[in-house]
Amino acid sequence: MVSFCDIPLTRIHYFSRYGFYGIGLSKKWAMYNQVNPILYVTSRLLDNTLNDLIELKNNLEKIRSDFENDFVKDPETGRNYVNIDGSEASKRIVEWFILSKYSYDLHMNLFGFSKRAPNILERNSVYEENEWRYLVSNSSESKWIWDESDYKKWRGPEEYPSGRKTPKPNSGISPLTFTVDDINYIIVKKEKQIPPLIDFIQELNIIGGSEKLLSDSDKKILLTKIISLEVIDHDF
Repeated sequence: MVSFCDIPLTRIHYFSRYGFYGIGLSKKWAMYNQVNPILYVTSRLLDNTLNDLIELKNNLEKIRSDFENDFVKDPETGRNYVNIDGSEASKRIVEWFILSKYSYDLHMNLFGFSKRAPNILERNSVYEENEWRYLVSNSSESKWIWDESDYKKWRGPEEYPSGRKTPKPNSGISPLTFTVDDINYIIVKKEKQIPPLIDFIQELNIIGGSEKLLSDSDKKILLTKIISLEVIDHDF
């Protein structure tokens, strides 16, 4: 999972929480890469829903095997139909349907794009960050961790030995990439840092994980994207 903040430039005070430098990417890029705004939940509903979904997911194979003979496949369409005449499966058709067809989407929409709402009395409320998220798909190369024991096994001891870093994401996950056209802003802290950044960009060959070499025109466009927090604070 990768998190983004959709913070208007006028709310400059939030930048200090994450440092004073950043790259502002376009909404078009976000939509193309299936980055979505998250939903804040103000009660225990999120936890309860997640626990229910995990329980259903863990029982998925058992449900399918128990009622496999109660479903008939249409040879023309390949769709499964339930034999309603007295079958036990008919009593659980909704559950089976949700699990078999929409299990992943339900987990992602209700869990991956949801977050418990913070205390609105806190000085820095994360609600005002307008968080968006990118979620990797669940696959054999990059499996989501659904329970606490698996997470702790991956995460390791709570207290790391000196110098040890947190685990890196699965190497099978393709990284997000972006191009010059996807960038709206390149943000630095002070105006005096812009000239060194210009020198750096002029020597730059690639950007954003793209393998495409930057042209002179690309570099000129990048230079027009630079803005400092000093200017934002003073003029916006």
